[in-house]
Amino acid sequence: MVNWDAILGESSFDFPDKEIEGGRLKFIRQYRDATNREVSFQTALLSGDEVIFDEVTPLYPLKREAYLSLHSDIGFTLCGNYGDYTGTSFDPALSKANIMVFHA
Repeated sequence: MVNWDAILGESSFDFPDKEIEGGRLKFIRQYRDATNREVSFQTALLSGDEVIFDEVTPLYPLKREAYLSLHSDIGFTLCGNYGDYTGTSFDPALSKANIMVFHA
């Protein structure tokens, strides 16, 4: 999941653009207007100067402590917390991902 603790400290976050079909298409993703209650997730697909789509989806972020509390409330214990899928240690200030492993 997203490490909202780090993202919510910024007013916006731009993902690197993804070029598709040899650069003919460009996929753009951005977080905008981030607050503790809602984040606007904007995605767009461009073909040269033509906009194929441009959408904004509201996201409702939860910080790490909220996930810990919700899982604890139903009997789960955190047994691993990583900053990416390679097993890098989670750093709440720097990691863009928050991968949590729980067990009952």
